[in-house]
Amino acid sequence: MKKFIFTAMVMCVCSMVVASCSDDDDPIEPLTADSVKGSYTGVLTISGDTVGDASVVVGDTVAINALPVDSILGIAVPAEHFDEALASAQVVDYVIDYTTNIFGLNLFADFTFAPVSIDVEYGGASHVVEATFYTEKSGVYNGSDYSFSFEMQLEKVTLDGAEVTIGNPQLYEFDLDKAIINLY
Repeated sequence: MKKFIFTAMVMCVCSMVVASCSDDDDPIEPLTADSVKGSYTGVLTISGDTVGDASVVVGDTVAINALPVDSILGIAVPAEHFDEALASAQVVDYVIDYTTNIFGLNLFADFTFAPVSIDVEYGGASHVVEATFYTEKSGVYNGSDYSFSFEMQLEKVTLDGAEVTIGNPQLYEFDLDKAIINLY
């Protein structure tokens, strides 16, 4: 009889533990190609130096708000005209096309970069600086912590159509967190 009562008590306690755990857990949503879509903020690092905050919106494209152009202008524009060129440069919102692949809790974004065109004025004339990027690896969206990270390597810079030598390759690293709206 004692064995029966003990077994019954163990079964009751186990069923209460299982029932109480399932009430508190949020359901895990399956990862889809649309999971990466949203607004992100985080840190932008260029060639190992943190340059500031980054703001990115992912929809049908990846849109980088206010891409810093000073490092690109530093390569293209003669040093004596840098401050004048930087003061005249417009804000560059850079848009990147992408495709996705899902593996486990990660979504990988493969990018197709378009050139960035920056109009500047210095020395009494208008000039166009153009930069092209590439990446050797995919961007990664992590479905468990809602983070999105990706890199862009500066590949080519031109000033008024003439290629400028890039002395120190620049790597733009984005480490971002998704803005989550919790409706609970």
